[in-house]
Amino acid sequence: MESTDGTTPLSENDYGPQNIVEIQKQLELERAKRGILSTNYNKSLKVYSVADCVLPVSFMVLSTVGVVLLSTVVAAPAVTAVEAVSLGAGLLFYNSSPFG
Repeated sequence: MESTDGTTPLSENDYGPQNIVEIQKQLELERAKRGILSTNYNKSLKVYSVADCVLPVSFMVLSTVGVVLLSTVVAAPAVTAVEAVSLGAGLLFYNSSPFG
């Protein structure tokens, strides 16, 4: 049986394998996308964990430096900047913690 455009229509048995091939191609594309998303997620998780470790240490170090500089009268203006950075690091740590 030919259709009006001269091609023979596909029967149900012929149509199934074509769909299987197309579905397999789509699944391969989805696997590739999932792999890329997983890689990006793991990279961002590493960045987050590094920042989570660096922030409390920087907060403690900057606070200690501020106290040491405050003990000298000459470095009083520098203490303001160090304490501001220390406060910023402490706030970032507090906001990034899961319990904060």
